[in-house]
Amino acid sequence: MPARAPEGLCPKCLLLGVAAPTDTGVGHARPTPTPPTLEAVTASFPQLEILEFIGQGGMGCVFKARQPQLNRVIALKILPEALARDAAFAARFVREAQALAALNHPNIVTVHDFGQSGGVFYLLMEFVDGVNLRQALRGGRFTPEQALAIVPPICDALQFAHDRGVVHRDIKPENLLLDKAGRIKIADFGIARMVGAAPLAADDRAAGTPYYVAPEQRAKPQQADHRADIYSLGVVFYEMLTGELPARKLEPPSRKVQIDVRLDEVVLRALEEKPERRYQTADQLKTHVETILAGAAAENVVHVESTASKRYAGLSLALFLAGTFGTLLLMTISWRHDLALIFGTVGLVFALIFGILGRHERLGKAMAIAISGVFVVVAGTVAVLTEMIPLGAKEGAERKAALKAERIKELNNAAAAATIPGWTVDTLPPVVVQTQPASGARDVAPGIVEIRVKFSKEMTYGSWSWTSAWPDSTPAAVERPRYDEDRQTCLMTVKLEPGRTYAWWLNSETFQNFKDQHGNPALPYLLIFRTSSPEGSP
Repeated sequence: MPARAPEGLCPKCLLLGVAAPTDTGVGHARPTPTPPTLEAVTASFPQLEILEFIGQGGMGCVFKARQPQLNRVIALKILPEALARDAAFAARFVREAQALAALNHPNIVTVHDFGQSGGVFYLLMEFVDGVNLRQALRGGRFTPEQALAIVPPICDALQFAHDRGVVHRDIKPENLLLDKAGRIKIADFGIARMVGAAPLAADDRAAGTPYYVAPEQRAKPQQADHRADIYSLGVVFYEMLTGELPARKLEPPSRKVQIDVRLDEVVLRALEEKPERRYQTADQLKTHVETILAGAAAENVVHVESTASKRYAGLSLALFLAGTFGTLLLMTISWRHDLALIFGTVGLVFALIFGILGRHERLGKAMAIAISGVFVVVAGTVAVLTEMIPLGAKEGAERKAALKAERIKELNNAAAAATIPGWTVDTLPPVVVQTQPASGARDVAPGIVEIRVKFSKEMTYGSWSWTSAWPDSTPAAVERPRYDEDRQTCLMTVKLEPGRTYAWWLNSETFQNFKDQHGNPALPYLLIFRTSSPEGSP
């Protein structure tokens, strides 16, 4: 077992473990066919280096392979051999595969190529180095926070596909992949429909997986629409929260485990028997989940602020009043003493600075008052002691002048350091300092282009976040992103179409995987540019 094995489990055993196989609707019971040998697959795909057999399910066999020309590791999915004998399947396969290849989304496994070779239909897809959700669930039930974090990106991917007329029809833990960076990706998009629609048997059962398939997809598969995916996601959500599949007599999750009762409404609405009573879009489900997340976060902040504010409010107010009164009294009885004026002024400046920094939080205000109060008390005490020390005329004047210069130097240094409390060069977040092409460019040459993003600091190797600014605004990736030797420049080879506007976020509010060596996420940056149009076009 490798040292970085996910969850301490053997990756090969996890990849070979297949649960809840997809029912393709081609028979009630049939033996699982023997997968082809590596030699046979190599003979059918001489352009690929076949590395190993990954697993097998209702959709066919999957092999891990490498494209030598691109030096890229991919997943090769070979569809069942019976489909090669179906003359009507070829046209449908091309139509469906083209739709799948157009689903360019960070939370959907990318289809790189498709076709027929060696008498079988195949798809070349992105290889996700990680585990599926089923394998993760075997390690224990997810916490409500973990389940809530997984659902929104799945909804984003489903909405992206539904807007383009593609329905998955087989959402289940086995088809939800978690890579090493913790990102969720949906696999086998639309393949259930492609395979299940093939007229290979007399019965008319719907493709899908028992326990996860929606009632209307099971009863009338031809009438099922995108809301069937929402039902299947509801089953997965229920399973993540409770560790169980929903029973025939559905019980709210909060009756089985201790969770926020507001989640009951989300799960039960997603699992409505009638499609018209469910969430009508994946975006609606995502919005409801994010509202609960935001509410829970706000409640925690209020609780922490309230407890801390009560603890420090009395002491903070006393320090501030004592310091202010002492400084004003000192300035009244010793108005000509320069130190009294300096300390009093700087004390008020500190109070203003910390008051501004803490204006949005009650805890911040309490700490601001405490810190400024302590500073004013110390400042007044030093000024009083300095005034009371008897000095000779000449020696005293020289010592006073030297002390004044030293104090002013210390105060300037203190004021400069206090403008951003606790921040150093190492803790400052990284920022994008240069991109190629430059953001805002309007005449970028189309074709195969290497996008270069340089950050202000050395970044963590293998971490990146590319998020579409709007649907279909990111180019097709030719290979996975990588870093230059300096670890400050991230490189991504993409294919740019002519006359297109591309825009995507490097880090965003949701995805922040661009991080430096200390784990600080980079500030979000919008990379937007337009490619030049073909010659002769407007």
